[in-house]
Amino acid sequence: MRCRWCGDIGDFGKYGLLRTIFGRPEDCKGSGLTMAVEWCRNTSIQGSGYVRVPEQLRPLDANLYDALAGMCENDRCLLTIRELAILPTKQFHYTPLSGLTRARRRCGWLTGAFERTNGAAVVFIDPDTGIATQSMEDRPNNSPKHIYVDEIQRFFNRKQSLIVYQHELMGPNQPPPPLQIRSLAARLHEVCIPRDRLRVFWWQKRFFITIVHPIHDTELNRALNEFNHSDWVTTGNFTEETHWIG
Repeated sequence: MRCRWCGDIGDFGKYGLLRTIFGRPEDCKGSGLTMAVEWCRNTSIQGSGYVRVPEQLRPLDANLYDALAGMCENDRCLLTIRELAILPTKQFHYTPLSGLTRARRRCGWLTGAFERTNGAAVVFIDPDTGIATQSMEDRPNNSPKHIYVDEIQRFFNRKQSLIVYQHELMGPNQPPPPLQIRSLAARLHEVCIPRDRLRVFWWQKRFFITIVHPIHDTELNRALNEFNHSDWVTTGNFTEETHWIG
């Protein structure tokens, strides 16, 4: 996650999903599940493509829209998102991934991530791009844009459910979205996360891969089913694409 994109259309969708599932702080009610946010922070200032949230989407969550729209360019920062108190949690981890090797990430970054998300039922993992590809797994250097499947596995093994942000892989040689998700599901399955634990939501070229731990079956699936009947799905073009898992 890069600060330069804070408050864009991607944030509106991801935070709208989380607020609907776990509750809006201003409403003082929620699903009963606790959540933590793991921002896989990339300090690079490169990149473009900031897309403001169209005003016609405001009815989906007016409070969220107004909070994000009120951020000026100099306010685009993960700490600003935390201070806006738009998410129903006080557990955030945003230590940079940039410049770390895989070994140093194990000793430092992941330890911090575990400490700051401890006790939460569900961890929202928000990398810049998504889950590392298979070719990245074989390289010694860390990608500041990605989370690795073995890192996801460690949260799951700690009996936490997860929601993982994944941007669609773009380019003429990339497979279509269903095949991208099937490939990710197969790789998660290799680290002992069963396919039947996965639910995938799709919005604006973005996937939200939900991994439901068995101990959260009832509560989290109920919240996800309620999201499936919300305005985000009926009018906001969010769709559940579980059949893409294969």
